[in-house]
This record gives sequence, structure tokens and C-alpha cells, in this order.
Amino acid sequence: MRYFIDIESIPARYSTQWREWIPKLSKAESVTISGTDYTGLTKGGFFDFNSTNVYKAEQTVKLGELFRDGKIKDGDEFFFYDVWHPGVISLKYMIDLGKIDCKIYGIMHAGSYDETDILGMNKLYLWADSFEKSIFKACDKVFVASNYHKDMILRQRSAQTYSTGLPFCFDDLEKYKILSSQKENIFVFPHRLSPDKQPEIFDDLKEMFPDYDFIKTGDLDLSKPEYYKLLAKSKFQFSCSLHENWGISVFESMFLGCVPIIPDRCSYREMYGRDLVYESIWTYSPKHWKQYKDHLKTYITMVMLQYDEYYTRTQLRMERVKKYYCDWDRIEEEMI
Repeated sequence: MRYFIDIESIPARYSTQWREWIPKLSKAESVTISGTDYTGLTKGGFFDFNSTNVYKAEQTVKLGELFRDGKIKDGDEFFFYDVWHPGVISLKYMIDLGKIDCKIYGIMHAGSYDETDILGMNKLYLWADSFEKSIFKACDKVFVASNYHKDMILRQRSAQTYSTGLPFCFDDLEKYKILSSQKENIFVFPHRLSPDKQPEIFDDLKEMFPDYDFIKTGDLDLSKPEYYKLLAKSKFQFSCSLHENWGISVFESMFLGCVPIIPDRCSYREMYGRDLVYESIWTYSPKHWKQYKDHLKTYITMVMLQYDEYYTRTQLRMERVKKYYCDWDRIEEEMI
């Protein structure tokens, strides 16, 4: 039996989709272990820090009950949708002392080892360093979305880490793709409104292109269909993110026909190549933005003038992204 330990189902996030997609894609018989859903997000768009601990604690209790009641057998597997989870330690404790031959797998999205992640920015590494090392040692394999993230981990951790991409079912977007033929003069900022995404740069950028609407999705209370419809009718997607190990909103928008205006850093270079990124230094900080904003304006103007060419580049690149970065099968193969 494969036990999936999921993350909170928030309709605006991919977590709701994963709850449906991953068990359906899995080749093994499976059971999903969930907590009590809630709808809270922080102002920056993260899971509510308190409620997420309640959710994980409820999952840990359910895992403990399965062991207590003798329902866990040799050969069973446990897969965490987010392996930054205190239940990993409890699970390993029960497996080892119970002498049961089980495997622990999971996805690492980010950690305190990344200074641009909220954990690193708030200096959780002062205590989380040891916790994260324990997680990596407790797991048989940890999966990450990109080589960029894998390399970051391996510089600081000894871990069985595999760059596989993460699951994404593009069928959910297909019905909105037809709307991408009706593009409007819209720049969309599809990220959380958190410091690592630098939304203030996007606010400043709109003054340079008065003929375009500049929309931050974080300012709107959009359902997932409404969000996809907005992406489908937007011409450009803008990012100046300092933290991105996968970047779901970027490839969602590209799939729906948005030409990306994204920096040459994080996972972007690996996933999208040098022909779809601007120089990283231009938006590396508010100070750099002030110095280089004319450079970015010139770059965007050039992309606008060559829109059809960049649109074609975008669609060609998406074929590679779908193959290498949005695939459950590669994770499944590593678990065999």
C-alpha cells in the first residue's frame, strides 16, 4: 500500500489539484492521509503558519493510529507531498522501532538552506538546519523540481535527492487554451505578494507602458477557472522573483500563451533557456531596479516588436518543460 500524506487543499493553489491528480497517476494502490482543511493564507500568500501545523499534527496522529492498530505492513510506502513535515520523524521512529520494512519518499519544495525562501529570510536555519538534515536522513529518496534546487541542497546537505520535476496535469488547462487566441494588452503578475517576489517592481514597471493593463493576481480573489481565463487573455507574464525552484505560475501562463518576461536566475534559466530571460541584475533588488530600469524597458519593447517570434519560442519551450519538469512518471520510476 502507498500512503500519500498530502498538503492542505486550497482551491487557488495547486494543492487541491494534487489531491486529485497524484492518486490518479499513481500505479500503486493508495490511501491519502489528510488533515482538516481550512482556507487561510497569510498576507503574502503562504499557508497560514499556525493552521498548517494543526493540519500536519492531525496527519501524524492518523499515521500513529495506523501503526498502533497493526495496519502497516512490510513493503508499504509513504509519500509526503511536502516532506518539510514533522511527521516524517515520527514515521521513521515507528518504522525503525517496529522493525517494519517500509519506505519514505517525498517532495522538498524549499527549506531554510535557501536564503530567499521565507524560512531562510526569517533565519529559521538557526534551528531548522538539524531538523532538515534529519528529514533527509529519514527519507529513502527526496524529489525536487529542478537541478537548480537539487544543487542548492547538495551544497549544504548530504541527501538522496533526485531532480524529477513535479506532477502537473495540463488537461486542466486545455479548455482555457482556446481563449489564448483573444489576447489583450495585459501584463500579469501571477505570484504571491511576498518580499521574495518583489511586487513593487511590477507596480513601478506599469508607468513605462501606459497602453497596457498591469494586473497582480494576488490583489484579486480569483477562482482557479477565473485565474486561468486571465492568464489566457494576457499577452505577457512578468516575474522578478528572487526565489523560484519550480515556478508553477510561469509555466501555467506560458502554456496559456503568455510571453514570459522573466529574469536569468533561479530555476528559470534551466527551464526556459537564455532566449526567454532578461539579465538577472536588472531586478536583483530595488536598488538594481532603479539603476537598470531603462534596460528592462528596452528589452520589453524589443519583445513587443517581435511578439510573434517570442510567442513561438514560448510554445516550443513549453514542450520541453512539460516533458522534463511536469511529470509524475519520473518520480514513480525512482520509487520502483
